Amino acid sequence: MRVVVTGGAGFVGSLLVPTLLEQGHSVLVVDDFFAGKEEYIPTTGDIRFVKGDIREDSEWVDAWKAFDPEWVVNLAAVHYIPYCNKNWQHTIDVNVGGFNRILELSKGAKGVVAASSAAVYGPNDDPHHESEPMQPTDVYGLTKKINEDQMEVWSRWNKVPVRAMRFFNIYGPRETNPHLIPEILLQAETRDDIQLGNLETKRDFTFVGDIVSGVMAILNNLDPSVPYDFYNIGSGYEYNAREVTEALGAAMGRNLTAVSVPERYRPSDRMHLCANNAKLQTLGWKAEYDLERGVAELAEWLKSS
Repeated sequence: MRVVVTGGAGFVGSLLVPTLLEQGHSVLVVDDFFAGKEEYIPTTGDIRFVKGDIREDSEWVDAWKAFDPEWVVNLAAVHYIPYCNKNWQHTIDVNVGGFNRILELSKGAKGVVAASSAAVYGPNDDPHHESEPMQPTDVYGLTKKINEDQMEVWSRWNKVPVRAMRFFNIYGPRETNPHLIPEILLQAETRDDIQLGNLETKRDFTFVGDIVSGVMAILNNLDPSVPYDFYNIGSGYEYNAREVTEALGAAMGRNLTAVSVPERYRPSDRMHLCANNAKLQTLGWKAEYDLERGVAELAEWLKSS
């Protein structure tokens, strides 16, 4: 298939694009390097790249039309939540306006899959199921809720199957935003006592390899008779910052300790954020990485990079 991947030079894209190429697909990557890196784009295989901001018409639109994609994977977004909360207009312009541009260009495709987020859910102590109502608590979650509404209506009007992928907390090699694990690794360069915010909140930390296999499972099961659907992609397990810090330390042969610092607390923190992934498992997917295996692979990558 001919596959466009927007945000293909980013964290998830940098693993998804090689996976698509290995499976024999032709790939066009569109990225403006707001968070992605040019060196993450493969240089071998049936791949093309064009730099472009999805909010604007430029050469990337011409390249897209010439490529004539059959599948579209949208990973382009502003998604580091502290940045989003300080930059509402930019977040909405990219995540909502830019995504609308992607949909407009996708009318001839056979299928569209697009990144949503666990941030569409409201606070809940139990694992989140797709049947829950969307109740976002920040601007990033709001834009993803709007994206899902865009997908549902657009898919019915244009008769193209569209799937939303509700990503939970992704970690692994090549992470491009300063989330929890990159912050721990940064501090670990100079200290063993890692200064973090709330150590009790728990998150579903999902290894990037499991995210990519989830994306592929959804792509490979695009039923054209179902206009729109949505899936959680998460491990189904949750860990707090203390557990993550200790696991990273063990993988690195270090005795790292998490220390709570009040000024690092986030007002929007919820106590739990975990996926019920039973729906995705019906497509033949399962999480292959627990936290220990995932951070061990990350530690090995860090040694070799």
